[in-house]
Amino acid sequence: MVGLSEDWVRTLIHEFNHHGFKMLKPHWVPGGNWKFTPQQKDELEALATSRPRDLGLPYA
Repeated sequence: MVGLSEDWVRTLIHEFNHHGFKMLKPHWVPGGNWKFTPQQKDELEALATSRPRDLGLPYA
């Protein structure tokens, strides 16, 4: 997430952990509904719930 502060990323993670995918839909931005295929939702959920080290990233 380039260009975002650590505090904002932390807030987004906490919101996702609390609300799940509902928080990914920005309520403050006009436009149509976000559309994810079932496969995309599964992949996003797997990524969001993985530990960074399981993805080969050096931080916890």
